[in-house]
Order: sequence, then structure tokens, then C-alpha cells
Amino acid sequence: MYSHINSQNLTEYCKWLILCSTVFNINDFEARPELDGTRTSTFILLNFTKSLAIIGGTRYGGENKKTIFGVLNFIFTGMVPE
Repeated sequence: MYSHINSQNLTEYCKWLILCSTVFNINDFEARPELDGTRTSTFILLNFTKSLAIIGGTRYGGENKKTIFGVLNFIFTGMVPE
């Protein structure tokens, strides 16, 4: 990845990432902790290769925002804007 990126390139990349990503929020679909190995019935699945996120078991809309910010934080870790 880049060690330096200017603010215009960063803005364009963020727009592209958000437009090309898909987030499914299936609030009525819950994990079964004893079967799926989760601690609760809420889950967030990420596939970076397909730019796909699946969120289930929660009606809290902030999970969508937190998921996208988490992805952006993962991608831009170590990048220093000029």
C-alpha cells in the first residue's frame, strides 16, 4: 500500500470503496452460539476480496457505520496523508 497519499486521492478512494462495497443487514437472522462458535447471536462477517459485509442478529443501525469505519481503518492503517 502507499506510504503517503494526498487528501484528494484519499477522498476518491473512500468514495470508490463505499460505492463498490455491499453491506447486508439481516436483523432477523441470528447466529446460534453453540453451533456457530460465536459468543452472542449477533455477528458481522467480512469478505475483503468481494467487498462484502453481512451483519445479523441486531437492529442497531450503527453496526453498518461501525463496519465500514472498521474496514476503512484496516485499509488505511499506516497511511499518512500529505
